[in-house]
Amino acid sequence: MRCLINCVDIESTWMKEVMPGLFPHYLRIVNKPLLEYFIDFCALNKIVDIRIVKSDPTSEMENYFRSGPQKGLNLSYVMGRANDSLKKVILKNSNFCSDTDLLVIDGLFFLNYHKDKIDPSVLERTEPASMFGGAKEDIYFIPKNRKFSKIDFANSQRIFTDLDITRIDSVQDYYNLSMRIIQKDQNNYFLPGYNNKPGEFIGRNVVFNSHKSVFEKPFMIGNDVQFYEDCHILENSIIGNHVIIDAHSSTKDCIIYDQTYLGSYLEIEKKIIYKNNLIDGISGDYIEITDQFFVSKINKVLENEFFKFTQKFLALLGLIFGFIPFVLGIILNPLAKISFKKFEYYRDLNGNKITLNRALVDKPNYLSYWFFRFSLDKYLLLGKVLSGKLNLVGNYPLISNSYGKLIWEQLDNYHPAVISYPESQITNVSDNNFILHEIYYNHHSSIGLMFRIIYIFCLNRMFSIRTYFENGFFSSQGI
Repeated sequence: MRCLINCVDIESTWMKEVMPGLFPHYLRIVNKPLLEYFIDFCALNKIVDIRIVKSDPTSEMENYFRSGPQKGLNLSYVMGRANDSLKKVILKNSNFCSDTDLLVIDGLFFLNYHKDKIDPSVLERTEPASMFGGAKEDIYFIPKNRKFSKIDFANSQRIFTDLDITRIDSVQDYYNLSMRIIQKDQNNYFLPGYNNKPGEFIGRNVVFNSHKSVFEKPFMIGNDVQFYEDCHILENSIIGNHVIIDAHSSTKDCIIYDQTYLGSYLEIEKKIIYKNNLIDGISGDYIEITDQFFVSKINKVLENEFFKFTQKFLALLGLIFGFIPFVLGIILNPLAKISFKKFEYYRDLNGNKITLNRALVDKPNYLSYWFFRFSLDKYLLLGKVLSGKLNLVGNYPLISNSYGKLIWEQLDNYHPAVISYPESQITNVSDNNFILHEIYYNHHSSIGLMFRIIYIFCLNRMFSIRTYFENGFFSSQGI
């Protein structure tokens, strides 16, 4: 038996309104894409060959499942058209669908099943001359050798008498479904995260910056999440991947989507946070907000004259004490094989585009490692600090292209600098955590944080230089 899953973009008004840019089958149900639940269902029914018809032109879906949790399954992908009927989709994929029993899944809904109670023989015992399904349920069984052109999907019957299906026709449906699973049905499905204790699901690389934080079960935390001092993660909190929860904030009965920065002293209850939308899970009402709401009040220390003087003074010391090492580095450069290339960056402190030299090496050796360990690639930029075009510590300079502009538009207090907080954390501009680190810095910038960033940056450059290379900081491919 094979399965055809039709993921062509569905006319979902509520998703387009409150979750713009998200393909329906990427909708995360308790931190897991809806499509993955369908694939799990197939695997539990011993269906190995799965064809996914999609309208998303990117390779996001393929990349997600390539290393996926679904190893051992044969997943294939084809593009489809939004105006194609289901019958037409099947006919276009007739080579895949022929000569075998076929399960067809089509629509925006959730399959309510228990992973330990599925009986694959239910499909095997299906009468060969029958077709089951249901226009409202959007799941069909087509027996082998059935002529697709004669199928009447609208008048078909249900495939499983004990399979309950939940429609996702509104934001309230989505919210209630998520709360039900985290509260009552968490054992029914394969959910992401480590689950050593009942009611706790914790992903990879979760950082707790204080022992004062409070966690009440059940809760789910995704990958690459940071919690700061005195956070209260209360029951039924579903927190996605690449999220920062700042100090003294609390969550309860809520869904926080991927790549969200939640500022200090905020209480989020019975809400969904998706990008700039704060959505009420009960009423479905939402408001579009700017980053300042989540970031709270932007710290104005970057405008402080003493802060600027301190940065220029430190830059001057760097120019003085780094002169001899930099000259030695230039003399040995033919052996280190480092090239200096000019790139146009989005803007300087005065709002103008600026051209900066960047040190690059695609095949590092012993000498080039030491060149970057001592941060000699930053030496020429120190002069820009004295001239007032760059800060010593601030935001990562963004190259003048469409991607750089996209990131710049998300930063309300952009101050390009020689050293940045993301760089001190070895987080490149292409990393999912990059923008969160930048927002965090803008909110917490201070003299103390400046010195801490310099210290961590120098420490990581000295002892973790290979990680910088692995993350593409110094290669032309990483630009």
